[in-house]
Amino acid sequence: MQGLSDQGIWNGLKQTFVKLNQQFKQMILSGSGTTAVIAMIIDGKIWVANLGDSRAVLSNGGSPIQLSEDAKPRSEGYQNSIVKRGGFVSNSRVGGILSVARTIGDPLVQGVSARPKITNYRLSDIRDESHQILACDGVYDVASTRQVVDKVYRNRNESAEELVKMIVRTAYSAMSSDNLSALIVKF
Repeated sequence: MQGLSDQGIWNGLKQTFVKLNQQFKQMILSGSGTTAVIAMIIDGKIWVANLGDSRAVLSNGGSPIQLSEDAKPRSEGYQNSIVKRGGFVSNSRVGGILSVARTIGDPLVQGVSARPKITNYRLSDIRDESHQILACDGVYDVASTRQVVDKVYRNRNESAEELVKMIVRTAYSAMSSDNLSALIVKF
C-alpha cells in the first residue's frame, strides 16, 4: 500500500484547521479563541501543525530541535500577513489585543490566520533517548526551548508522566502567569 503524499498531508492539515476555525467561531459566544499544536506520525515522519505560541520541540538525544514556530506578530513576516488580511499590529499585538498572529476562533480580531505552520521531521533522524515535547506558552514564557530540553534530557530515565509534571511544576514555580500544559512522548 502506498502512503500519503507529503503534499496531501500538508493540505489535509491546513484544511482541517481552517474548518475547525469555522466551527469554533460558530460555537463561541465570548469572541475568544485558542492556540493549538499537534503532532502525529505518518509514513516515517513526525508532522507538526501549530497555531499561536504553543510549541513542539524535540529533545534529539539531548539536542534541541524546535519543530514549530511561535506565531508572534512582532515578526516582520507575520506583520505583513496581518496587514494583508486587513489587520494591524500595535504594541506587538494584533489589533493591539492579541499576542499571536495565528489562532482558532478569534472573530473579533481582524488579520489573524487559522492556517497552521506545518513542519515534518524524519523518524530515522531521531536518536535514542529522545523525547518530543509539546507545551503551551505558559511553559515557554519562563523557560527557553534549550532549558526545557536540558531538563527533560537530564531526567530522561523518568516516565513521560513524571517529566510532564516536572516541566509544569518548574514553570509554575518560576511564576508563569499563563496556562500550563505539556505532553511528552518518549522515543
